[in-house]
Amino acid sequence: MCKQHLNALSVMARSLERLGLGQRPGNVTSNLVDATRDPAERCPWTALRLEQAGTTVARACQIKKCFPVIHRIGKLAYPIEGDRLFVHQAGDGFAVQSDSHESSPVRAISIATVIMRYVASTGRFARAAIAEGDLADIVGCYPKEVRDDQIDHQTVSMGAGLMTLFPVMGMGLIRAVGVLKSDPPGPLLLLHPDFLPRLPDDVPTLMTGANSGAPLSVDWVHINLPLVSWIQSQTQLRPIAPAEIERKLVTYCKQFDLQKWVGSIGQFLHVTC
Repeated sequence: MCKQHLNALSVMARSLERLGLGQRPGNVTSNLVDATRDPAERCPWTALRLEQAGTTVARACQIKKCFPVIHRIGKLAYPIEGDRLFVHQAGDGFAVQSDSHESSPVRAISIATVIMRYVASTGRFARAAIAEGDLADIVGCYPKEVRDDQIDHQTVSMGAGLMTLFPVMGMGLIRAVGVLKSDPPGPLLLLHPDFLPRLPDDVPTLMTGANSGAPLSVDWVHINLPLVSWIQSQTQLRPIAPAEIERKLVTYCKQFDLQKWVGSIGQFLHVTC
């Protein structure tokens, strides 16, 4: 089988409706391994995208702003083997993946919160989702004629043209995207409901729907996690007060007449427009 399972956490940042995927260097190779895993050991994934209006150029500028915060988190907060992070950037997306399996989603929530607050400080807003699953490298599944013309792991020569490959996929990403696409709309931090029994008391959540499969919502604007403060301190990022985020969010909703967000941010982020 063209599959390799990895224990990993991933945080993803992308603009608008598109999402990216990351891989861990050294563990993802074209020599694919067929492996099985107990469901309890599946990897937490966080899909995160920028919720904004604007042109392609404007989106590219926001992606540029994401580079420093993600780089700082990896370099300054988690530089040591065991805690280290691996980042893959593709197009307008980022994936930040951990060194090993994490049974708790708290670090994923904390990293996503730091990124979402940083994005909010620039006057833009993000939407994130966390789910569990594995990661697979599919390079070995490509036809031989494609592999023969590979320039590197992600690029294939087509005469004077180029084909860009996206060589990894997995159920972790698929599940996270599924949660991301769930209602309600707006700049929310959503979790798959399977995380509920593993959440500590300092991570309050609300169900986003009546059915048992509805995602959980975390109030990333007001949540007070020590790990969030520690990451911000290590990365020398200015903490942004909840009141400041609230003002920016209200201004943004009014600027772009985002009526579809009003109910969501009122119920799940406790912000009144």
